[in-house]
Amino acid sequence: MAAKDRVHSLSEDKISGGTRVAKWSLICAVAALIFSIYVLVSISKDKVSDRVSALRTPLETAAVLVLSDPSASRDEVTTVLANRLRTAGIPHRILPVESDKLEVQFTARDTPDADEVLGLILRPAVLAFRLVHRNNEQLIPKLFQQEIAPPGFTILSVNGQDYYRHDSGNIPPDDFAEQIAATGEISPLYKLVLERTYVGGFTEPLFLPHYVNRRTMLDGSSVKSAKPQTDMFGRFEIALTFSAAGAKEFTELTRNYAARGPENPSDWGRQLAIIIDDILYASPTITGPIFGGQAVISGNFSKAEAAVLASAINAGPLPTRLELVELRKIR
Repeated sequence: MAAKDRVHSLSEDKISGGTRVAKWSLICAVAALIFSIYVLVSISKDKVSDRVSALRTPLETAAVLVLSDPSASRDEVTTVLANRLRTAGIPHRILPVESDKLEVQFTARDTPDADEVLGLILRPAVLAFRLVHRNNEQLIPKLFQQEIAPPGFTILSVNGQDYYRHDSGNIPPDDFAEQIAATGEISPLYKLVLERTYVGGFTEPLFLPHYVNRRTMLDGSSVKSAKPQTDMFGRFEIALTFSAAGAKEFTELTRNYAARGPENPSDWGRQLAIIIDDILYASPTITGPIFGGQAVISGNFSKAEAAVLASAINAGPLPTRLELVELRKIR
């Protein structure tokens, strides 16, 4: 009887142990299911927040946009615009209108004003790093001496320094870029690009011309993130952080074109033009290889403009230019 009792007891222990294992397996399965649901909810959190924000916040303005290139992906344009507006904290809704049109509804309340939001929407945000012509300082004075100016610009001298001034007093429209590029052409490899600057006594920007190589050495795809910040004097600028691959490329670029670098036999480092949408914002001289994957664009930005440009760079460039065909208030 004792032996039978022991066998019976062992059998009960096995059954009990199996039950406990089954229970733990069930608990683990349920926990895994809950975790999976949590991950899915977390991934879609931004999209849900966007929709909730759009529903809760009255949208005040509607902008109807047409794609300049009808063959461009409207879905890609929508994604880029949504990323820009979300990053800037602007409540919005994007609706398809026709095959080549979109309607962007937004509110500028507690955000930049409507004009600045439109600037964020319409900017192509094409970032490019290019080399300035090694003889730029000798070539540019000849333009002014020969009184050569791009269409729509006049030459203005301030304290012995010559500038271009746009006739409208504002930054030229995007379609002027190629007309500017062709002004005073010196080589198919180079084009004229304007650097925006502000001079005391003038409320509107003035422009300094530079001959810049058409070849892009680095572009926005090499940038991991951009953010607005202020320098030690309180001036707004944009801080760039490169991706791992972009950081290596930037170090190699600055090494090659520093004084006596592998691609630059001169005793002087080359100037590196930092260009956004065909406007030159900075052209620092390369003094040596730059490590750490960081760069700064300092271009006389307002606070709002620095924020808009940083958001646009982070979201990436538009696959095509957008044209505003209607702007109205939502009732």
